[in-house]
Amino acid sequence: MASVLSHLPSSDEIWFEHAENRAVSVSIRGPRPHAVTETSVIYTGDNLYEVVYQVTLPGYYIITVKLDDESVTESPFICTVTI
Repeated sequence: MASVLSHLPSSDEIWFEHAENRAVSVSIRGPRPHAVTETSVIYTGDNLYEVVYQVTLPGYYIITVKLDDESVTESPFICTVTI
């Protein structure tokens, strides 16, 4: 479980083995609708992806990572956001 500060953009890196030509998606659900104001996935090369997100409320967030339409191992992840 990760912990981040609200109102500040946060980022994490994800590395996939054999991810060539496959779709990577990340969804983040917060404690209320519209608590997540930004989510983007950026391919940085060598099967490494940067996930940038911004949230507005403290609480628990569920982060789901998929490769094509299948959840990756241990996904979804729980993240705690503090003020």
